[in-house]
Amino acid sequence: IKDGYNGSGGFVGGYFYAVDSYLQDKLPEHVKSNQREMFYLDINPSDPASDRYLSTIAHEFQHMIHFNNDPSEYTWVNEACSQIAPYLCGFGHANQVHAFMRTPDNSMTAWSKEQMLANYGQVYLWNYYILTQLLKNRPEDRGTFFRNLVASQKQGIAGYAEALKAISHEFTSTFASFCITNFINDARLGKGSYAYDKTLARFKLPVSETLSVVPAEVDGEIFLWSADAVKIDLGNARNRVEISFAGLLGRFGEDLYNDFTVALVRANSRGSVAPQLSYMAIDKISSKLQGGKITLSPNADYDTATLIIIAEAPESVDDRLYTKAK
Repeated sequence: IKDGYNGSGGFVGGYFYAVDSYLQDKLPEHVKSNQREMFYLDINPSDPASDRYLSTIAHEFQHMIHFNNDPSEYTWVNEACSQIAPYLCGFGHANQVHAFMRTPDNSMTAWSKEQMLANYGQVYLWNYYILTQLLKNRPEDRGTFFRNLVASQKQGIAGYAEALKAISHEFTSTFASFCITNFINDARLGKGSYAYDKTLARFKLPVSETLSVVPAEVDGEIFLWSADAVKIDLGNARNRVEISFAGLLGRFGEDLYNDFTVALVRANSRGSVAPQLSYMAIDKISSKLQGGKITLSPNADYDTATLIIIAEAPESVDDRLYTKAK
């Protein structure tokens, strides 16, 4: 692969080129096809005997399979399936998880060139969460879930919503649980519903800000289908603490608006008690704002609180329409 590799640094391990799947007479003259199902693998400096090489095969093979089933699939779904393929083939976790930790406020449904590595890490974890949480006790359904997802003629969120419905789950609520897991990852919360397995026991997204003194105010932006978190030190709070939230109300059509899930996880900084999860009731405040309040009473067992803000859009709206919306 002519990727400019000169003996050091990064290189392109492989790729799938959809044009090769078409007959030449179906294409413009200047576009050339090899007229067969194929993908490309690097041999300089890739080692065909290495796990990394075999992992690339699994990733690119999935792209070829997905194109054969649903050539119009959106990038984030296609890459999510290719990211989980090496794990299913026994090659461990995707190393882009570390990039996601560096850029936690990243829209899962967007595919931004500016945050490409974080994209790969996030969509990998999304499928890994489904695999190990929703299908944890149903190993016989794992293959069926991903086959249904790839075979679906629906794209983006719609395809995932269809596949999740088949196992009695919803996209939006699953995404919210996924986001909480990424910031908390504690097996004691929700009887293990907000934690990864032991292989990712140390994974945790960083919060954007820590408030050591209250009262305080935080302003920020968040991508749709993304999450952000603020940690609050309650150690010096002798009275009740009221947390207020307000977010923009965006319209996507008649009676279709964006939404927020705002979760609060109280914890003990020494880990001596199990975390406690609650949700803020979100209502329309004005024609442009939505929000709510939640009150915390003093409790010696809980000296910290993590506020997790999750931005969502209507599932019925094509997710390409708001790719980079904040």
